Order: sequence, then C-alpha cells, then structure tokens
Amino acid sequence: MLNRCIVSLSVTIISIHRFQTAINAKKGEIKNYSKQLAKELISEKLFLEMTQESSAELENLERQLVEAESVQELRDNEKEKVASAMDILKEIIDKKELTHADVTTLIDKIVVSERKGEGLDLEVVWNTPFMVISE
Repeated sequence: MLNRCIVSLSVTIISIHRFQTAINAKKGEIKNYSKQLAKELISEKLFLEMTQESSAELENLERQLVEAESVQELRDNEKEKVASAMDILKEIIDKKELTHADVTTLIDKIVVSERKGEGLDLEVVWNTPFMVISE
C-alpha cells in the first residue's frame, strides 16, 4: 500500500513538472507573438487570434496544474497517515502483546448481530487510518 502511494506520488510530481514546463513554453510562445507584432512580422488581427488561442490554452494548463498540485497535497497527507498507521501497527506487533489500549486504537467498534437462521454476524469498524491499511 505504501509503495503504491509512493509510485502514485512520483507520477503526480512528474505531471506537475510537465505542466510547469508547458506553461512556461506557452508564456514564451505568447511573448514571441508580441515580438513578431512589434517587428511587424504578423498583423494585429493575426496576433490577437494567436494570443487568444494561446491564452486559452495557458489558462487550461494552469487549471490542470492547480488540480495536480491539489492531488499531490492529498496524496502527501494520505502517505503520512499510512506511514503513521504502519508505525503504530509495528509498535503493537513488536510488543507481542495486545492490550485493551491497542484494541481501542485499532478498532472503533464491533457490531454483533444475530442472523435469522443460526449464528452471529460480526462487523468490525476500524479507526480511519487502519481502514486504509486493511483494504
């Protein structure tokens, strides 16, 4: 689970870098259009068309960058939660003894219900950080 989070985080970082590179390239493209207009290499009408199109693409790239950064932040938080939960589980396992405090750390509640036929159904509701690990 932790390895999947790390790989996923690496992919997000690469995506963010690609968006940043594309944004810088698009800004350079718009700047070049301005230079071409100043040197009268292109008409003002063509300049407006090209900069409007490039500006729309730039806005889209910036929006995607913000989304990728938000995803990275969420993944960073999840990675920290998983690492913390793993540390707690390691401590419990290393003690080789399960105390009441350990059980209440791991489990939010246990629901026991009677089946219509025979027997009982048990539902274990894990505390949130451990739910991620057990899934």
